[in-house]
Amino acid sequence: MSPGYKTTEFYLTLLAQLLAAFLAAGLLPDAHIAIKVAVFAAAALAQLGYVAGRAYVKGGSAAAPPASKTPQ
Repeated sequence: MSPGYKTTEFYLTLLAQLLAAFLAAGLLPDAHIAIKVAVFAAAALAQLGYVAGRAYVKGGSAAAPPASKTPQ
């Protein structure tokens, strides 16, 4: 399993978050309200997708119960 910052999901989420931050800071003032809403919705969905994807990957490695050390 690779670290989170080496995944494609990380960089796509980062891009969506940066675009939303630029809009929130007013660096893209000519954007129509529909574009602003779409960007913020995409940023929220990207964040949820990234968190869900990382949880799935990390959960898969810990899904097996630990082996018992007592002989049976």
